[in-house]
Amino acid sequence: MTAGFDAELLMTKNHGKIPRSRLNFVEFFGPLRKLAADVLEQHLANCRRQISTILSDDNMFVGLREEARHKKTVKTLLSVKMQLEQIATVWREVLTDSVYADSLGNIISHVLVTLASIVVSKEDITSHDAELTATLLQQLLTDMENLMKIQGYTLIHRVCEKSYYKMKEIILCVNGSIQSISDRWCEGKGPLAQWVSADHVRRLIRALFQNTDRRAAVLSLIH
Repeated sequence: MTAGFDAELLMTKNHGKIPRSRLNFVEFFGPLRKLAADVLEQHLANCRRQISTILSDDNMFVGLREEARHKKTVKTLLSVKMQLEQIATVWREVLTDSVYADSLGNIISHVLVTLASIVVSKEDITSHDAELTATLLQQLLTDMENLMKIQGYTLIHRVCEKSYYKMKEIILCVNGSIQSISDRWCEGKGPLAQWVSADHVRRLIRALFQNTDRRAAVLSLIH
């Protein structure tokens, strides 16, 4: 059903056969605005479902040393990038800057939350997988930053604040040392503690590093 048809339906329902010259279109702005918001939300939900389907492999960052697995993961993330680019191209033409940023940010946040969940769910992350995972996620994050540019400035850190900074911290953890993770946690006062829960940080540490006294000491500080 088109917005035009709905508008005419609203006029017919509320005014019957009142002459068009006597209609006050201002009173239809509210219903039309609600209709537009509902249609946009339905579209966003559909986009999120499509993204979830693309990112349905929970083991996409496991075994990246194998060429076939690496190619499959690269292809998956490329599909996500292309999906976002297609959405962005259409929306830039029809939405205001603020609505564009909020709408695309909604989809990007969903991507980041999904990818973060995949990474922190792993019980074991090899050094090779960690290095490639960090590289692939950073590349995608950079692409997202560019898509969220309005008049030359990216708004991703404002619109997608929580999911964006959480992903940045996860990338730093995956690509860092146990000492750097401890430093960024900083007794629960650092940027890592601000954006990533203690439970997720502990999971990452256990997955990334061998069971040593040093690991145990750092884990005891994460709470």
